Parts: sequence; structure tokens; C-alpha cells
Amino acid sequence: MERIFDADVLFAPFFIYVRCAGVYSDADFLALFEVRNYKRKASVSHECQSAAISSVDGWMMLADDWGYTLWNRPATHRTIQRLAKQYDLFTCFLGDVDDSYHFVLYRDGRRIREYQWLCPALSEPKATIDYGIPLPGEAEANLQTDHWKRIVEVAESLGLRGHRREIAIRYFAP
Repeated sequence: MERIFDADVLFAPFFIYVRCAGVYSDADFLALFEVRNYKRKASVSHECQSAAISSVDGWMMLADDWGYTLWNRPATHRTIQRLAKQYDLFTCFLGDVDDSYHFVLYRDGRRIREYQWLCPALSEPKATIDYGIPLPGEAEANLQTDHWKRIVEVAESLGLRGHRREIAIRYFAP
């Protein structure tokens, strides 16, 4: 079964974009995140433990599965911090049971923008992190009522499009 797409966009809860296309093979890129047992697959179900990779416009994209396998690995966050010192990097994440979302942009080894919107079930939604100057397209993205579309619009406002169906997305699973 093919991963689910929504409006021709890969439907995933966590994306990592690193401006390093051509530097790493897919296997080496996964290994950076300590994912060594995944093999290339023709397609995967969005419910299974899996990852998706694409390379376009100088950026590599790594997308998580809906079990938040990558997100829940401490190695993922260590690797993001390490790669952000060397490459431009953008991550975006959305909550699984609420409308929470979070994104961070690193350029030239520095965090230049971070925004986190928490929408817990029992309290008022609010921005809990609002660091740096809003990104181009961020105000328009915030007009979206769907929190997943917000993070996709922010990514696309930066020229990131590795999540698009027309891009050659490669799938990996154990």
C-alpha cells in the first residue's frame, strides 16, 4: 500500500529538510539518524514503521511515519542539532491528537526561527515558543484551519517541496 497523500502532499507528522542533497546516499542519510535496519521498498503503508526520503533543489527530506518512530528516537534530535551546525536545516512537526505544531529553521549554523503552537485538550491553545522573525509566508499559513497544512505552507514558503507527489519519493521500512 502506498503512503497516503493529501492534495498531492506526503501526509506525514514530522519532516526534516537538510540542504545537503548529493552529499549522502539514502542509506548514509538514514544511518545519520541511527536508522540502519530499513531497506528500500516500492511502497509502504502510513501505519507501519517507515520513512520517506526525497532530494530536490539541493535539499534532502526525511519524513516520519504516523507512529512517530523518528520523532521518538533521541538520536534524531541529536542528529538534527549536529547537522544544523553544518547545513541549513528545517524541521516541522505536528501533534497526533490535537492541533499542536512546531517548526524550526537553522541557517549558517544558527537557529533563526522557531515557533511552537500548543493546543492541549484541557487548556487554551497558545504559542509557547516564538523565536526570531516570522518567515515569509508564515502569516498566510496561519490562516489555514488545518494545522498540518500550516506546516506544509511554511515549508513551501521556504521553497521546500520534497514532500510533493511529483518529486521522486523513496520509501524505507524494516
